[in-house]
Amino acid sequence: MARRATRLEWSAAPGRTKTCARRATDTNLCGIHVSFTDVRRFIHTPRIRLQSLDLHRREAAVERPNEVWTMSVAIGVAKAVVSQPPQAATWPVFETPLVRRELVAAGTMSFTFAKPQGWSFRAGQFVDITLIAPPMTDAEGDTRGFSISSAPVEDVITITTRLRPSAFKRSLQMIPLATMVKIEGPFGDLAIDPARPAVVLTGGIGITPFRSMVVEASRDGGFAQRVVLVYSNRRPSEAPFLAELQQLAQSDPNLVFVPTMTDVDTSEEWSGERSRIDVSLLRGHLQGVSSAIYFLDGQPEPIYYLTGPPGLVRALRTMLVDVGIADQDIRTEEFTGY
Repeated sequence: MARRATRLEWSAAPGRTKTCARRATDTNLCGIHVSFTDVRRFIHTPRIRLQSLDLHRREAAVERPNEVWTMSVAIGVAKAVVSQPPQAATWPVFETPLVRRELVAAGTMSFTFAKPQGWSFRAGQFVDITLIAPPMTDAEGDTRGFSISSAPVEDVITITTRLRPSAFKRSLQMIPLATMVKIEGPFGDLAIDPARPAVVLTGGIGITPFRSMVVEASRDGGFAQRVVLVYSNRRPSEAPFLAELQQLAQSDPNLVFVPTMTDVDTSEEWSGERSRIDVSLLRGHLQGVSSAIYFLDGQPEPIYYLTGPPGLVRALRTMLVDVGIADQDIRTEEFTGY
């Protein structure tokens, strides 16, 4: 997982409201110094009192001196006021060593850290990782947010990310094993509702929180409701956890795993789906799940979970709304690289 854009509205004084957007790594928000990764962490920041939260995605045009930013709002809109002076973080903060690096797909690596005794998280959550005295740095700083790709039942903390030429990721590849990093969290509430069927539409590195969920569910006897997991990549060699997810789906009758490749070349064998995620693809795999795309009487309506690059998530959301999926039945998470 990578950082998310977040738009926050706060009241600086009675009758005045300001709006601004910042990347998750920014610490000065419209003149108020806060530390947050997304709005769900923000509402736990003790110096801010949340007034309201609107979880609908939208485009935000943000004016600043001499520039205008236009970005996708990945989390939502919050209205907040200053409630008290800055206080210490109320979430876990600890240092732990890097214990393993593993290339899990072309251009994608997992980084595994020791899991402290007594620390826990829920499948689908994320953490902030800070490199301590890294070999290189840049204007973005030394802290990034990542989904946890390991499952709570596993005895490590693993994050999985696309490899980019940023100072942070280059440093993460360079530091020796046993190097200590600082971890904060967990944060976030992305989770599959056990009371309703789920349709998960994801691409690329957006699979990371769902790898955690699938592994966790497999240890608990499988998902309680039907889960259709549609996973898009260009080619099999670029798809993290592909073989593992295929194997786990075989042992869970409620999990339908649909990997699809959009640009398979002649050097790789692939007998599965070869299209982008569209209505036609979904119609062929939503048996057992009632929806506006595939109707099956007597079944509860599913919730749609969309994760991946911002462009993919926006396109999928538009597609679902166009075929009649209710907005309140769509959950989205946008991942960007850095």
